[in-house]
Amino acid sequence: MAQLLWRRLCPAVLILAGIFSIGAFPPFLSAEGFDTAFSRPVVLGDRSVAYIFRSDDGIWRFSTRDAFTGKGLTDAPLRLDAVFEGLRLHLDRENKLWLAGEEHRPGEGLLRVGRLDDLGFAESRLIGIPAGWNDGADLAFPISSDPWVAWRFKSGQEEDILVEDLSTGLRWRLAYPGDSALSPPLIRTDRKGGLWVLWTGIRKGRYLVAGRHFDGRGWSEEVRVADNGDRPCLGLDAGNGRDGFLRIAWSAYDGRFYKIQVCEWAGFGWSKPRTLSNRSEMEANPRLVGWGGNNEAVVWSGLNAGNKRILALALDGPRGNAPVVVSDSVETPEFEAIGTDQGLFLIRDGRPGLRFDAFRKDILDKRRSMPETGAEHSDSAGDSPSGLLISTRLESEYIGFGDSITFGYINRQEAPDRGYIPRLDRKLDTVFGPTTVVNSGYPGEHTIEGLARIDSVLAAQQGRYLLLMEGTNDVKNISTSIPTSLYNLKEICRRCLAANVMPLLATVIPRRDDIWEYAYYQERHYALEAGIRALAPQLAIPLVEMEQAFNDYPGGPDNLLSDYVHPNDAGYVVMTDVWYAAVRALPFPPVGISFLTKSKSSGSFSDTGYLLTWEANPKNLNIDSIKGFRIYRKKAAESASSFVRIGEVEGVFAFLDRSVDGTTVYDYVITTVTKDNVEGAGSATARR
Repeated sequence: MAQLLWRRLCPAVLILAGIFSIGAFPPFLSAEGFDTAFSRPVVLGDRSVAYIFRSDDGIWRFSTRDAFTGKGLTDAPLRLDAVFEGLRLHLDRENKLWLAGEEHRPGEGLLRVGRLDDLGFAESRLIGIPAGWNDGADLAFPISSDPWVAWRFKSGQEEDILVEDLSTGLRWRLAYPGDSALSPPLIRTDRKGGLWVLWTGIRKGRYLVAGRHFDGRGWSEEVRVADNGDRPCLGLDAGNGRDGFLRIAWSAYDGRFYKIQVCEWAGFGWSKPRTLSNRSEMEANPRLVGWGGNNEAVVWSGLNAGNKRILALALDGPRGNAPVVVSDSVETPEFEAIGTDQGLFLIRDGRPGLRFDAFRKDILDKRRSMPETGAEHSDSAGDSPSGLLISTRLESEYIGFGDSITFGYINRQEAPDRGYIPRLDRKLDTVFGPTTVVNSGYPGEHTIEGLARIDSVLAAQQGRYLLLMEGTNDVKNISTSIPTSLYNLKEICRRCLAANVMPLLATVIPRRDDIWEYAYYQERHYALEAGIRALAPQLAIPLVEMEQAFNDYPGGPDNLLSDYVHPNDAGYVVMTDVWYAAVRALPFPPVGISFLTKSKSSGSFSDTGYLLTWEANPKNLNIDSIKGFRIYRKKAAESASSFVRIGEVEGVFAFLDRSVDGTTVYDYVITTVTKDNVEGAGSATARR
């Protein structure tokens, strides 16, 4: 049974009205420092759609639009007197609007919940555990006009899911001790008037979709709805269909792609999760909606080879049916959706600004008869044999991969000509001769988008080395846990290695934007950095200390940032120097491989061997950093996947292969290994 914590909430507080102004910003933050944010819309009694959003000037606004045409009806700033994140709009049983969100305070984040009246909080309450971080508030209205609130709490290593009945002040803890990477919970009613609180998280290394049920008397033991093993599951959504059934949807990694899964509660148990589609693309951000009549559907973001789109699949159709394309080629995967009597209403981040789409039911039904087509998904990852990176790529080409910091942004404006890519290209030209550094940065990218994009980049480019720095945007996105971000980075590196590309993995640069004032986001940033530092040696790839270089700069990292997130010109110079040092420290493959046949006077092939000799690559800057060399061999008639390591030497540039058959032709590849156990790419194949 869940542990009951009870206390009476503080008296209701009427929030003083006051339009949020630049003067309320943290002193280090300009009015240009906020990302666009928006809540899930709700359908009002007059069939219009209401939502709240925050533009990049930091002002939260309340708006309504016509659900049929998408035409704007009202728009006004909310009257707030504090800094808020994650504001969400809710509708109670009497069709009254409520606000809930994180009120940021020095050292903590508490939750403000109250009715929306006169464009501000009315009769609001401040809830949560002080001296910690409370976020992700979700509301349900099972009986009275006072909601039940479920939220996530974190303090140090402690994480929990909390729920409180605001009409009584009773509070419960729902998660197991030791659970981690908990997602913001969802609270929903079921057909019998009970409540479900649902979340995703990690327990003992396994990713779970879990929940607990309240039947009016007490909470059930935890129900494990789905177990995805050591692979992430994220992006949980839940909704009550028009048939009364409670359904949930989430995105689960299957070893190659994130795929949308759904199941439902029929009153006696959860159905077995089923995967909605079998397309070769990443799927994220599921939203359960109805689009007129009794049609229930899941809408989600599809990420494929850098292209982003929004798809939907009706749950009343035959299993195995293909999804329909709702919006093709969108700017970002971030969107919110709500079903209406007329069809489907969609809000998405247009960067800059918001974009709105209203799809009539007849149009959606027509699209259902013309489903999206695409390649079915394969689980094959094509791993490289024995970790060997075979010489099939250009030694003089490097791929810069990451988000806007890699692409080149200064003062929130595109500036690829002033980023580190062209600077590093010129610097490498002076020591290696003609060199190409390819700009594969993608502004605004999260790690899941990078994972969706990496295969297409590796297929399009011929570089043998990839300079990877990504995760800055994940830190601010509290719906993605840092362990999931690190998992995505690991998969990006793994796919590089499978494509015979060596990744160099960098810690991300420091930040000083609006979130840096709050310990919770600092903890996420530092957890990401610590995870990257642990991941590189785990994969035996080079670790690049970008954050440390910024922190060590005279005067600190603030002198290297243009807009509190992106570097200025001096910052990009530092990035260039750090990447340059990392490239110069690479264990480049040996050159000049030659053979000498060794045999006894008897001529017996059992006593014959090949003596391989080679030279260190002149690109290796510090020969003292080299631990030794590894030798791989296969029969010439075999495929490249047949290479097997046959030996390793230290302190010498020669190896005697005694196990040869004098009638067989062999191929050899040699790699350089550093003292910190990083193995470089393979040499050109030598045949004997």
